[in-house]
Amino acid sequence: MRRARGTWSVLFVCVVFSSALHLWADGLRNPPPGAVGLGRAGVVIAESSDASAVFYNPANLALIQGNSIEAAVSIAHSTLEYSRPGYNLSSDTDWQVLPNLFVATPIQYGGKTFSLGLGLTTPFGQGIDWAQDSFVKYNSPYSAQMSMININPSVAFHLTKSLLLGAGVDVYWSRLKFKQSFPWAMAFSNPALPDGVASFQGDGMAVGGNVGLTWLITRSQRLALTYRSRFDVSYDGDFDVSNMPQGSPLSPTSSFSSKMKFPDILGVGYGVELAPNWNVEADAEWITWSRNDSQPIDIGSNNLLLPPSARIVNNDWSDTFTAGLSTEYRFATEWAVRAGYTFVQSPIPNRTFSPILGDTDTHVITFGLGWHSGRHAVNAAYALNLYEDRNITDNQSTALNGDYSVSSDLISLSYVLTFL
Repeated sequence: MRRARGTWSVLFVCVVFSSALHLWADGLRNPPPGAVGLGRAGVVIAESSDASAVFYNPANLALIQGNSIEAAVSIAHSTLEYSRPGYNLSSDTDWQVLPNLFVATPIQYGGKTFSLGLGLTTPFGQGIDWAQDSFVKYNSPYSAQMSMININPSVAFHLTKSLLLGAGVDVYWSRLKFKQSFPWAMAFSNPALPDGVASFQGDGMAVGGNVGLTWLITRSQRLALTYRSRFDVSYDGDFDVSNMPQGSPLSPTSSFSSKMKFPDILGVGYGVELAPNWNVEADAEWITWSRNDSQPIDIGSNNLLLPPSARIVNNDWSDTFTAGLSTEYRFATEWAVRAGYTFVQSPIPNRTFSPILGDTDTHVITFGLGWHSGRHAVNAAYALNLYEDRNITDNQSTALNGDYSVSSDLISLSYVLTFL
């Protein structure tokens, strides 16, 4: 079983920390939710002015007049291409649908006005598939999915006439699913044995929080700070492997458990109204992905497949930042155009890079269009992602060395209804 154990060591190094191919780079984060936010490349910390402020900056909920509900969906597709001399392959990834929902309402209590908000978002996750019999065979999962839902109730109010405070609770639910080829022929030194497919899935919950502060410097200027707390998800579920040879001392099924560490996100934004119909904003974020330094792995009665070095996996991720500019121009009473640029830094070094995530530094350029009339508003946005190619020469698994490039399409649509 010695060679099989080595295979499993590589498997879990790749699987747990590199669970999906993402359209926004930045580790495991998904694109900004809502067509207004995406149309401005997520650069709306200071100027978010609809119910999606629950996500971007809960303090700005205090500026919303009346009740509001926003339904949004992002439709995304991405492809990761791998090449080395004499070999080329592209991932086989389905279109992804990322739904989001936001609600905001003002209430009177104790002679003061408070604004309540509720967000349902998909902040982390997506998935990727490779051909099972390809360069990833025995070196990485060929199929991986990660999904996460965040339920985020929030409250906001005026500390003073010009200072707004908002806070919320984040309740996360997440699921992991992976499939990996397992070489029984190597494990039992019998070339006649077919490969098995190792599958595991687990889900877990976590609780975090977020807070926002907005200073209305003047009628045309805003400065905002936001913080979303770190959280850890403990996953529990099932592990199974097919085609186990007769006489094996192992079990075809067992339990699976692990823990993933998600980062603190600290943001700052400055927005200014250059003209009555023209706004510009600059934002920056700091993301503590270095928390994702190690992760325990446990597959119950099948732990014999894991050498001690693979039961605590080292990641070596780094803290990252994003920085961006955005603008909105209202060219008619009912119409607005939006645009934005954000630089997104990858936290993953070459040594622990994996084809399951394909993360890379990215330049994001977005465009948006919005229409509103009375109580109704409709928005659309498109993101053009310019990914920097990665040439991997020093990966911990030499079979994964090579050139990687990413391409993607991302469209977002949203509908907003405002009512008394």
